[in-house]
Amino acid sequence: MLEDQGLTTRPSAKRPARPLSSSQLAKILRDPYYTGVIRSKGTLYPGRHTPLFEKELFLAVRKILDGRNRRGGERRRRPRRRGTIHG
Repeated sequence: MLEDQGLTTRPSAKRPARPLSSSQLAKILRDPYYTGVIRSKGTLYPGRHTPLFEKELFLAVRKILDGRNRRGGERRRRPRRRGTIHG
């Protein structure tokens, strides 16, 4: 689906372009670079490039992605039943 819209990995001399995975897309959407800032040694600075989207949209998308995160999100695993025999 993403490949149909032109979203692929960058081709190299050894590897052709491949479809972008959902984890790669999530990594891109979490990168503050696209809001017009750059990160240097852990600190964010205003960049000279044009932002791809506004900070408010970035924060809204990040909140949604965090809600889907296994470690800190809304999803919960079913508790394991220990000591039960399934047969």
